[in-house]
Amino acid sequence: LEEWLEGLGRFVDVDRVLLLRLTEDRTVFTVSHAWSAPDLPPSPRTNLLEAFPWVVSQLVGEQPLIFMRPDDLPPDAKRDRDSLIEAGTVSKLALPLVAGGRVLGALALVTVDRACEWPEELVGRLQLVTEVFANALARKENEDALRASELMKTAILASLNSGVAVLNGSGEVIAVNRVWTRASPDFNQAAGASVSVGDNYVWVCREAARRGEPHAGQAVAGIEAVLGGARAGFSYEYPAGAAGHE
Repeated sequence: LEEWLEGLGRFVDVDRVLLLRLTEDRTVFTVSHAWSAPDLPPSPRTNLLEAFPWVVSQLVGEQPLIFMRPDDLPPDAKRDRDSLIEAGTVSKLALPLVAGGRVLGALALVTVDRACEWPEELVGRLQLVTEVFANALARKENEDALRASELMKTAILASLNSGVAVLNGSGEVIAVNRVWTRASPDFNQAAGASVSVGDNYVWVCREAARRGEPHAGQAVAGIEAVLGGARAGFSYEYPAGAAGHE
C-alpha cells in the first residue's frame, strides 16, 4: 500500500498521501498507511477524531473535503483549522472510501509548503482511485472475517469432548475434530467405514446400508431429512466399538 501511495503522491505532486481507516463501530478514524516526501517527517498515526472532528464528520457522511488553505474551512471547523495549521498543512483533498454502502475510510492528499488547487478533472480521476482502494479494503475485510470465522470454528471443534464431523449441504465432511479422528472408526459404525474430511458421509452410509450394515439405513434417512429441510434435527444412538459404547 505504501508503494501505491508513493506512486500516487509523486504523480499528483503532493507532499503526503494518507490512507485513513474507520473502525466498524465508526468511532475511530486513524492513519493506517501513509507516504511522505523524503524531506518530511512521517505522518503521525493517531485518532483523527480528536484533532479533526469536523473533517471526520464530513468523511463519515460520504462528503469529500477540498480546500486550498485552512482558512477556507467553515467557522464550526475551528478545531480542525487549528490542528491543520499546527501540522503545517496548507492544502488538502480527502475523498471517502465507500464500498457496499459503508464508509471504510478515506484517501487524503496533502501539501505543506504551498497552496494547491484541485481541478475538477483531477478530483474526478482521484474518485476512480478511491474506488479501487475501497474495493481492495472491502475484499481484505471479507478475507479477514472469513479467516477469523474459520479459526473460531476450529477452536470450537477442538474444545468439544465428543467426536464431531461437520457436513455441508451435499453431505460431504468439511471438518472433524481430534476426538472424531482418534476414535475412528468407532464414531463411524453407521457408515461401516472410517470417514474423514472430503468423504461424503451420506454416500458412505448409503453404500453401507446396501451391504446390510446395521444402523446405516436409519442414519441415512435422518441425515438426508435434515439436509433436505424436512427435519430441523435428527438424533440416533447405536452401539459403537467392541466395548459397546453408544
